[in-house]
Amino acid sequence: MILLSNCFSVSTVESKTGDNLTILWSVPFFPKQGILDIFHRKNNESTKIIQLSTNNSPKIFKPKYRYLSQPYNSTCISFEIIDITLDDAGYYAGGSDAENALSSGRGVVLKVSGWSFHNAL
Repeated sequence: MILLSNCFSVSTVESKTGDNLTILWSVPFFPKQGILDIFHRKNNESTKIIQLSTNNSPKIFKPKYRYLSQPYNSTCISFEIIDITLDDAGYYAGGSDAENALSSGRGVVLKVSGWSFHNAL
């Protein structure tokens, strides 16, 4: 577990490059506005990777992610990262926006080990 802002502990998972991995955590409720965004935070930058809605199927912003939870507005957040690379390392969290997601204390830190072509240069 990693302590964030001396207030929250989040799960840490480890994987290797080339693997597929399911990431999951729970939230106490689905937001009232009916939309929950999942973000990947790395190098102090947050990127929206999945958008969940009570009315539609998930919107996936990169083909390397696959949302698994049913129903889509479930409080159990579960998705798969396909063909993990070193760039997939970081913090994954959900919320109504990036700031809310990062401050919620719910999410998963992914550590990735493996070899990179850049290491050979």
